[in-house]
Amino acid sequence: MCHNLGIKLTTSSFPQTKGRIERLWNTLQDRLPKELKESNISTINQANLFLDEYIDKYNSQFPLQIENITNSFRFFEETKNIDFYLSRIFERTVNKGSTIKYQNKYYITHSNEEPVFYKNKTKIMVVETFDGKLYSNSYSEWMPLLEVLQNSTYKEVYEDKNPDEINKIYNPIKTSSPWKYTNWIFYKNSKNKVLGKIN
Repeated sequence: MCHNLGIKLTTSSFPQTKGRIERLWNTLQDRLPKELKESNISTINQANLFLDEYIDKYNSQFPLQIENITNSFRFFEETKNIDFYLSRIFERTVNKGSTIKYQNKYYITHSNEEPVFYKNKTKIMVVETFDGKLYSNSYSEWMPLLEVLQNSTYKEVYEDKNPDEINKIYNPIKTSSPWKYTNWIFYKNSKNKVLGKIN
């Protein structure tokens, strides 16, 4: 987000690069215990109340001069979409159904109102904009994500079928032949050939 807004964050774990904060801790570790002792502070509650006053006193004694008072803020261009700049970015892996899972829901990428199909295990970037919309980015192309109901595909497959066909249970032919233990398909095909010759 900061990168999109043109903000550069500089962090460090070395004391040499954090001079101001290290000097602050050194000053407080040396002065604060003495200040507490002089003010007869003996409990944590008294110390917390004392700190509210001591912060103002410390800031007045050790102010930091502002070297640059130039306004660093820039005007945001109206042509840019602020919702995209204030978005959250995640990485997801496409499954075999060309869908991705985000926040315990399944989504599929759409382009020109048509679903987009990816190769299994393709990595794509998921972007949740500030206004709550979801987009995917793959190969530098932005496309919306639409939620997919887990049972929607199965419903379309079976909605035109006869209920008797859906509930029909497959019962293989019972036989005492030893082939049924080794190769049931071979035995079934052989039997069908024999019945065809008899008929």
